[in-house]
Amino acid sequence: MTITEPLPPTWPVYASDYVIPRWCSEAMEAVIAHYADIEVPLPERRYWTIGQTAHDCEQVVLCVQQMFLGTADNPMETTQCNGPRSLTFTLEVVRCVPTLDNRGRPPAGSAIEVASVDPVVDMEILMDCAKFFDPFLAGVVVTVNVIPADGGMHGAIGTYTVTL
Repeated sequence: MTITEPLPPTWPVYASDYVIPRWCSEAMEAVIAHYADIEVPLPERRYWTIGQTAHDCEQVVLCVQQMFLGTADNPMETTQCNGPRSLTFTLEVVRCVPTLDNRGRPPAGSAIEVASVDPVVDMEILMDCAKFFDPFLAGVVVTVNVIPADGGMHGAIGTYTVTL
């Protein structure tokens, strides 16, 4: 991931003094470009934020979760205050799942299966995306899980820890 783009003009001027805002923006762009390269469609709503998001619509969200002193491969190792810093973040791809119809009938199993194809594919892609998040080739810790069906949405969520 190469930082080449200027910061958006709507961001605070001081944001350029910090690594994480630009890194999040560049990481999200790398994911979007990868999905385009492999011709797998992504939801149109795409952004990065901090913490948890509502799974209320189809979306792709990179969420900063934690920052700590140390490396991704050994987070409990004692380190100096000016030592390496690591970041834990999630990358969510949330998609629609069939729900009860307006008469209270459940969706057909075949409809649920078809709606599950993209999230299962997303799980594999999110694992592959780890290669975009390792700027110093220090290694990435990654797990990919499901976002359980709730409120008509389900999906895949990757949790990554990287050394910045």
